[in-house]
Parts: sequence; C-alpha cells; structure tokens
Amino acid sequence: MVINAVWDGSNGRTTSLCTPDAVRTRMGQATQIDETSPMSATRELVLASGSRYRAALAQTLCTAISADLTVRSPQIDERELDPEFDPGRPERLALTLAERKARIVAADLPPDGPESPNSRIVIGADQLLVADLGDGPRMLHQPGTVANAVAQLTALSGTTHLLVNGIVGLRTLDHTTITAIDIHRITMRRFTEADATAYVDRFQPLDCVGAYRIEDDADLVDRVAGDDRSGIIGLPLPTVGRLLEELGWQGSGRAAAGLSQSP
Repeated sequence: MVINAVWDGSNGRTTSLCTPDAVRTRMGQATQIDETSPMSATRELVLASGSRYRAALAQTLCTAISADLTVRSPQIDERELDPEFDPGRPERLALTLAERKARIVAADLPPDGPESPNSRIVIGADQLLVADLGDGPRMLHQPGTVANAVAQLTALSGTTHLLVNGIVGLRTLDHTTITAIDIHRITMRRFTEADATAYVDRFQPLDCVGAYRIEDDADLVDRVAGDDRSGIIGLPLPTVGRLLEELGWQGSGRAAAGLSQSP
C-alpha cells in the first residue's frame, strides 16, 4: 500500500539509542513520561541516509518520541538517476531517490515479530537544490572540494533557489509506504567571491549542496520561504512526524511539531 501526501512550505552503519531517560533529562529539564501511553512502546526509527546532518535531526526527533534510532547508509549511486531530473517537477526525482533508499535499507533488516506491530519504520530522505543560474533550472550537487564550493556558492550570490525534500516512510511490518514533499525557497544576499572564499575556508561545507549551511548563521541568506528550519538542513521534522503518525505512531506529529523552528 502506498499513501501519498504533499507538503510545500514555500508558496557503512552507525547506531545510537534514544531512551526514555534521555527524554526525561533533555535540555536539563525534568519531563514526566506516561509509561502506559503509546509513546512509551518500543519503537525503532531506521534512517536510510548517510547524512550526518539528517542523523542529528533524527536523533532529536527520536528523543522527543521515545524511539530508538538506527542509522543505515544505503548503497546507492544517486548520480545514476540524474537523467530523470525534470526541471518542472523536481519533487519526482527527490521522492524516487528517497523511496529507493528506504527500500534498500528495509530489505536488509530482520523481519518484524508479530508481538511488535508498527514498531519499526524506515525513513528515506533526499534533498535536491534546484537553481537557475542563467542557463535554466538545474540541480547542484555536493561540491566535494574547496574550489568547487567557492565556485558554487559564488554562483548563488543574489539568486533564489529551491531546496526540495522528498521524504518516504516505510512500515516494515506490511511495507505500507507514505510519501511527502517539503519545499523551501531560499534567496541569497549578494556577496563577493572573497566573501564566499572566507566562508568556505572557515566552515568547510564540502558535503553540503550549495556549499552553505543555514545553521552556520553566516549572513549568506537574505530570506526564506518554507515550513521549518530542519527542512533546509535536510530532514523536515514536522513532515516526518506527520508521516510517523499516519503509519501508526500516535503522538509523533504533535511531538515533532513541538520541535519546530522557523526558518
């Protein structure tokens, strides 16, 4: 079963655990947990992504919903699907990549036990940066080198681009799948190549498409139209929370909404 939902806000392997004790002490404040509530049941969120930025966001979400987090990096050549990019519908490729990641990781997981329905959900995520730099809309990729990062960031000066997140939630018990799209429209302020070079030298955003990170607060961004800051980083937590809720994790949507930060 596949359920589709769209949210547009613009108009290898590591494992970590999020335990109820971690929730109780989060941010140094005592938090009471109802051990009889659906939120206290054993849950495992499996993040199908190799991004350390998504992993950090997923960790925050797991803490809020009392879930264990497993991070698995899917073996996938994302550039292989570049020819499928449609400038008019970039969300299609974002969802294709996200779903492929989720299914690759889900296929390698042990089967669910009958005693734990809805206990494991795989989240696949992919983000595309789509920019028109004078030659029509196209995708930008992670720069990889300092020279590429400076060139990419300089090209974005004074322009507006889209960050398109494709998110897929897959419940491993029955392979029910839900998809969602989260889009942010980012307008960069005008800056010089020297400004871009100074930023890249200081922050080394070589693994970031666009060669910048919103969380660096480096005054590169002029304005943002979108739903939540986490969507710019690559894992829109309110959107993920809604998917988890739809897949049976009661309380996830409200918990994720409580983590929301304006862009």
